[in-house]
Amino acid sequence: MALEYLGKREYSYVELCQKLKSHIFKADLNKKRFAQKKTTWQNKAKKNIEQNINHNETQTFAGNAAFKEFVNEQEPDSQDLGTSQPVDAEAVLLEITAILDDFKARGWLSDARYTEQMVHARQAKFGVSKIAHELRQKGVSADLVLDAIEKVKVNELDNAKEIWQKKFKAAPLNRDEWAKQARFLQSRGFGFDTIKKVLNSKDDDD
Repeated sequence: MALEYLGKREYSYVELCQKLKSHIFKADLNKKRFAQKKTTWQNKAKKNIEQNINHNETQTFAGNAAFKEFVNEQEPDSQDLGTSQPVDAEAVLLEITAILDDFKARGWLSDARYTEQMVHARQAKFGVSKIAHELRQKGVSADLVLDAIEKVKVNELDNAKEIWQKKFKAAPLNRDEWAKQARFLQSRGFGFDTIKKVLNSKDDDD
């Protein structure tokens, strides 16, 4: 499963760990929910059949035997009912950690590579603040986040101008328009200094 995720895109160590834990516990929960629904359906089916038998005065012993056989065939095994041992969260985490440590040692999982890809994909759409926040959320180390910030800063002003121009086309004519455009750029993760340079610029980039 871990290799399937990595085959689609890069992940940070923490992000992939959370992804795998979520998959395991969700699968266990779905199994239990399915078992509960299956049991409910079986109980309803059993009740309906019993009612039919009770209302049928001509029902024979053979018919009752057939009914019992039907019910027995429909009985789920203990695994289907979720009566197997519950998932041990600590054991799952230890197993996942061991797998990811092995992937990291082999070079299959790299926070540095993930950070580089994230910066490449996001810097044309977002500013330093947004990208740094996303990296921290994914568990990337402080050193890698700082490196990413320095890389994003190189072209941040040009990227901010391009994003602003695509959205608004023209400079704000009053305070309300200025505030509206500033809020948009701020939501994209650009700092106030960058926002001022973009909105107060007199260059039309003809």
